[in-house]
Amino acid sequence: MKLSKNKLSLAIALAGSTLTSGALAQLEEVLVTAQKRTESAQDIPLAISAYGADELKAMDAKGFEAIVLRTPGLSGSGDADTQSVLTIRGIGTGAFSPGADNSVGTYFNEVPLSRNIGGMGYLDVERIEVVKGPQGTLFGRNTSSGAISVTNQWAIPGENELNLRGAWGDEGQQLYEAIGNWSATDSLAFRVAARHDERDGTFQNAVTGDELNGRDHDQLRVGLTWDVTDAFTVNWFWENFKMENRWQMVDNFGVWGNDLYDDKIRVNDEPKQEIDADFSVLRLGWDLNDSMTITSNTGYYNSDITALPTDADTGDVPIADYIEPWDLEQWTQEFRLNVEWERVSWFIGASYYYEEAQAVTRLTVYEDPGLDVLFEDEGLCLVAEEFDLSCGIHNELSDGKNETTSYAVYGDLVWDVTDRLQLTVGARYTDEEKEMSLNTPLTDSTTTALIGVVTGTPDNAIFSYTPGTIKEKKSWDSFDPRVAVDYLIGEDTLLYANYAKGFKSGGFNRQPIAPGSDEILAFDPEENNAYEVGIKTDFWDQRARLNVAAFFYDYSDFQLETNRDASILIQNVADLETKGIEVDGTFLIGDSIDIRIAYAYLDAEFKEGTIDDGAGNIVDLSGKNAIRSPENTFSIAGTWNVTDQIDVRAEYAYTDDMFYTADNLSELQADDYSLINARLDYNSSSGRWGVSLIGDNLTDEEYVNSMIDFLLPMSLPGFGRTVRFEARYNFF
Repeated sequence: MKLSKNKLSLAIALAGSTLTSGALAQLEEVLVTAQKRTESAQDIPLAISAYGADELKAMDAKGFEAIVLRTPGLSGSGDADTQSVLTIRGIGTGAFSPGADNSVGTYFNEVPLSRNIGGMGYLDVERIEVVKGPQGTLFGRNTSSGAISVTNQWAIPGENELNLRGAWGDEGQQLYEAIGNWSATDSLAFRVAARHDERDGTFQNAVTGDELNGRDHDQLRVGLTWDVTDAFTVNWFWENFKMENRWQMVDNFGVWGNDLYDDKIRVNDEPKQEIDADFSVLRLGWDLNDSMTITSNTGYYNSDITALPTDADTGDVPIADYIEPWDLEQWTQEFRLNVEWERVSWFIGASYYYEEAQAVTRLTVYEDPGLDVLFEDEGLCLVAEEFDLSCGIHNELSDGKNETTSYAVYGDLVWDVTDRLQLTVGARYTDEEKEMSLNTPLTDSTTTALIGVVTGTPDNAIFSYTPGTIKEKKSWDSFDPRVAVDYLIGEDTLLYANYAKGFKSGGFNRQPIAPGSDEILAFDPEENNAYEVGIKTDFWDQRARLNVAAFFYDYSDFQLETNRDASILIQNVADLETKGIEVDGTFLIGDSIDIRIAYAYLDAEFKEGTIDDGAGNIVDLSGKNAIRSPENTFSIAGTWNVTDQIDVRAEYAYTDDMFYTADNLSELQADDYSLINARLDYNSSSGRWGVSLIGDNLTDEEYVNSMIDFLLPMSLPGFGRTVRFEARYNFF
């Protein structure tokens, strides 16, 4: 948040403030489009956290990590740069499977990119809205726990600008960014944005000298806006996102002598993790008259990803390597009619979604000498000799391909019953089909031979084998309503209550129902009945804003993710309840200090269900915590306008401990941690140039960014303390 003597545009001023002659600063109105119309966030009967361009720049939000720390009820981490795991109010998806979908939908300019594999950076963003709870009528498919809506800046006719930014710091930090807007005519404009962002990793490989878990991102976007007439507008952009690094976790037991927080570790293999993604959006807007608008949104996404490449044994002895190339292609189309009458606003829409996702997993097991190290003198290869088998290299391949076709119609209506009482009703009907093909050949190796001797059934080490390529097709439909009521007390306090039903379609695992079966292991849809009550109020002469929400979610047929060795399975074996309280506040102190606080209390636990712990033991989940669900999270950020040209910003964020498995294993529980960030900004009186000094994790806190159970329980550390210098120049 930045205080200014010049009134900011209401369209982008989020939680900001202005000075008026002879008066203290007051909070600006926060305008959002979460309900498919432009309105104040304080008038919407649901919990929403919004960030505008200035706030995102102050947070240096290049990706989701920055907003996670500052949004009550939002948690998340990157298992690697190719995949993020976001949870809202205790619910998210960490399964990287072509036949599975995410519970948290991510939308760029209203186009869904809801898979948590792949990704796009936050470049030239106008605003971000985090909307909690099921959003079927507002944001589309499979948003059973919430949605993150990212709106990029379209080209602006009538404006010319060129903004350059560069940053340099320790740990190899470099950032170069250019954003330009050129108005060819009064009705046609072009916009270009580009960024290169790199830094060293959390480790250095002592064997090869290469950096591990670093960042090397490149992003380019070109777009245009054409006001064909006063009533018809065309917006378009194309974007490319590239990433390359080497991802590596460390086992939690220190089997190989590696330590999570050492500067160097020893691993024998380090394949590259890569993304090459193209994304394009075409939006057509037509104002039929003063009260009716038709919008068309067309989206295309294509991505080649090398996901989760890792030395799976996490040591410097060759035992197991894992790599997983993905190929994603997605088309979406939405048509929407918005109508604004005197006391009634409504819209109706229809959407089409098609995605083709393919993943080929390769597991390499070095049977000699790697597994002899694990089994010491009773090594696998020594045992193999008793059966006249010789050790070699076990290569296991699993090729899974899924096609999803989804159609939906939906609508939402807001009725001003009185000047103070408002009723919102909406509904969505979804018809979705998935077709999965799977091919996991039975390998001819010592590993599979010994498994066959022990179990009496031939099988692979990780993925159950199939008799060639097998296929399965399933379809589901769902009707999901939404009802909300809100009442305005005075001029600045809104009370509200809402109910929404969430739906997440079923899908397929990358496993047959049994080794050698020609039927793929499927899972059913999950449903969520979500209830929320809240209060939104401005007070203290419009210098304070406080929003409080209490919620209760009841999940049935919850799609629980469990691990079988290195293979993720999704099963409908549990029911889950989450409840909690969220607080989001902004306070202006005098005319030069603003403070933003966020707090969330979360109680997310399984009510019933059982799982197999992998050793043949049945574990009762009743009363256990949900995955990636910290009980308490808190953040506070303060900005001080020291002078018209100097700003100081500091922020503190706390995250409670959390479990990464449903059975709440202690070796897969991450400790709580706190982060402190700060920055000092100087902007010239002309506004043409500025410099900043920025520090992240100033206390050099050691914390776990993510955990997985992958052959062994293993962890990924968060980045340590970094400091960088930034320079900016605006040519127009």
